[in-house]
Formats: sequence, structure tokens, C-alpha cells
Amino acid sequence: QNARILVLGDVAVEKEVLDSEIVTSGAFLMPAGTILNSRISAKKGVDAAQIGSNESKPCRLQVGIDEGALTQIRELEQRKKKNLEKRDKYMRAAGKLQDFASAMLPEITELAQVQDRGTLRRKELEETLAPGQAEGRKEETAKLRLEIEALEEKIQGAAARLEKLMDLQDRIVAKCEALENRAGEMDAENQALDEDIEGIEEWSRSSVGAALVKVRRKIFPNTEIKGPHGLVRLRVGQENCMIQEKRVAGPEDQEPAWKMRVSGLNI
Repeated sequence: QNARILVLGDVAVEKEVLDSEIVTSGAFLMPAGTILNSRISAKKGVDAAQIGSNESKPCRLQVGIDEGALTQIRELEQRKKKNLEKRDKYMRAAGKLQDFASAMLPEITELAQVQDRGTLRRKELEETLAPGQAEGRKEETAKLRLEIEALEEKIQGAAARLEKLMDLQDRIVAKCEALENRAGEMDAENQALDEDIEGIEEWSRSSVGAALVKVRRKIFPNTEIKGPHGLVRLRVGQENCMIQEKRVAGPEDQEPAWKMRVSGLNI
């Protein structure tokens, strides 16, 4: 009662299933029991003594369809979808960081040039300063010293700013690599999920389904039976019967149709 079951193999029950939902990739076997107000999906068919009653809500049966495999595949596809969303998120974040790093390149280039030009100019000034000191040109040498000090301050400022930017660049590169690695993990996980999905599909194809319902005593009106090609809701009850989806030949100008057929059950 009130069961929610998803299994790959056959499900065997002795007495009663009430207010439950059971999905199996095998058969649902209950030859001596009763199904009441429940939904049963069984790839290899349903075998029960009684389905429904005068008082209970109609049952819903699905046969010949591997809903268990389909459910697992849907769940794996959802995981793949979430992984793709994460992957895209990681790659977008890495792209933004790379754009930010690229935007810093002009300033980095300019700062490096400031250092190079400043170093060269400082060397020239120092070469000019030496003769002036030797000849005692105090006023000229004082101006040169002030210019050299200002230039040195500018060089040091550029070096400090450049060091910060280069450190930031290194951290951005490391962060981008981490994000790209996470994106790669999502790709690898999705590849594994694809293999799992393929395995489930192959396993499902390896066993033949059976779109049939065996009723050993009675199946009540309004019971819903769905097969791979259609759905029927019983207008009247049936006793000691087998309800099976079969391909029925139509007129010569029409394709054969699939219909639920009721036949006697020899027990």
C-alpha cells in the first residue's frame, strides 16, 4: 500500500497492491492478487487475478514500454543538461577574466616602456652629471640631481604598478585554468553519462517487451491500458482474459493499425 517502486527486474506480489505506483523493466506478476487504485508500468506485461473494483478508482496500466529505462535515461539527460549549464557558466566566467586581463595589456606595455625610457634617460643624465661635478658647476648639477630623483621616483612608481598588474595577471591566469578545468570535468562527466545512457539503451533493447495484460478473474470498467502504440480505456469489464496490443490489417489502401485485442485466457 502507498508504494513507490522503480526496479529493473520482475516484480512479484502475493495479495494486494493499493494506492501505489510501480515501474519495472520486467513483468508485474500477481496471479493471485488484486490491483486497486494504482498505476503499474511493466515492460514485459501484467499478470493479475483482479484489476480494480466497483468501489476503487480505475487503475492505469502501461505495458510493453520500458519506462524504468526511460526514467533513468531522462534523469541522466537532466544531469547532462545541468553539467552543460555549469560548463557554460565556467567558460563565461573564464572568458570575462580573459577579457579583463586583455584590457590591462596596454597599461602593462606603457609601464614597461616608462621603465625602459626612464632607465635610459637616467643613464644619460648621470653621464652628464659627472663632468659638471668635476668642473664645479653646482647650479647645473643641482638641477640634474633633481631631475634624476624625479625620474627615479617615476621609474619606481611604474615598477610598483607593473608588479601589481603582473601579479593580478598571474592570479587571473590561475583562476582561468581552474575554471577551464572545471569545465573539462563537466565534459568528462557528460561523456561518462553518455556511456551510461548507451548501456541502458543496449540493455533495454536486449530484452523484448510484451504489451499484454493477463486477467485471471476480472478487470473492471474504466481501467486504462497503454501500449507502445496507443491507449484504451475499457468500457466494460472483462473476465478470464488476455488484453494484448496487436497489429491489425486494415483496408488495402491503409497502413495496418495497432489495437488492443481481448481474447480468452486458458488457465
